[in-house]
Amino acid sequence: MTQEEEVMVFRNLTPENYQLFQQGQMAFYENLLHIWEIPTEKINPKVLCNLVLSVVITYNSAADSMPFFYSDLEVLEETARLQSNYIVTHLERIKNQNKLK
Repeated sequence: MTQEEEVMVFRNLTPENYQLFQQGQMAFYENLLHIWEIPTEKINPKVLCNLVLSVVITYNSAADSMPFFYSDLEVLEETARLQSNYIVTHLERIKNQNKLK
């Protein structure tokens, strides 16, 4: 989803539906952290959501709405791969620190 598509969807949601959407998002990321055995006290599920969405939105939107980004596909793919690896490495570090305690 691009930034524009995200804004369009947001504008068409009622406040109640937006709240339900956010609750569902929160539950999804809390469940992921639970599956990965990472306590939500160690990383806020909202932060994880923002990190993941920033990778997706940058990858999908850079060519059209982020003029200062290098938007050729190869560079965007490498950028997304690196960002994803950094997120995974960070989550692994948190998980391993939690196991040591």
